Amino acid sequence: TSENTVLVTYTDPSGNESECEAVVTVLDVTPPTAVCNDITISLDSTGNYTLTTADSSDIVDGTFDACTWTYTLDTVSFNCSDVGVNVVTVVYTDPSDNTSTCTLDVTVTDTIAPVIVCQDTVISLDQDGEASITAEELVLSALDACGIDTMIISQTDYDCGDIGANTRIINVTDVNGN
Repeated sequence: TSENTVLVTYTDPSGNESECEAVVTVLDVTPPTAVCNDITISLDSTGNYTLTTADSSDIVDGTFDACTWTYTLDTVSFNCSDVGVNVVTVVYTDPSDNTSTCTLDVTVTDTIAPVIVCQDTVISLDQDGEASITAEELVLSALDACGIDTMIISQTDYDCGDIGANTRIINVTDVNGN
């Protein structure tokens, strides 16, 4: 809202003049035109993500107001529990306190694979010439910010044909399929 004092001069056809002052109040009653653009983000190695200035610029791109506007987002930080689609609300406000709101989908992804450390081990065949081992016995540590789902070893059962050193593959998958 802005008040402006103006001088009004009236001249009639005979050239007589009269003046007065009037206050013209300018109101902005139009809210911003809200635009919300969906985005996809990837969690970092700690399982967290906070929206950046660049993300925010992408989200609000296309929003318009004849004056200026600011905005707030109801959620800016995400973690492992947010993997998937999250609805975020944006409120736009102009200097005259006109507001408009829209929502967008923030798709949170976990693309970081687990980190594993394997250890060598020795197993002994039993009296029947058999032995078995689990992936947990070969994995010294398996870390993932969002959690480990499965550890699968390429071979668990051994017999006399396996005597000596054996190299096996261990697949470790986190709860988000990495």
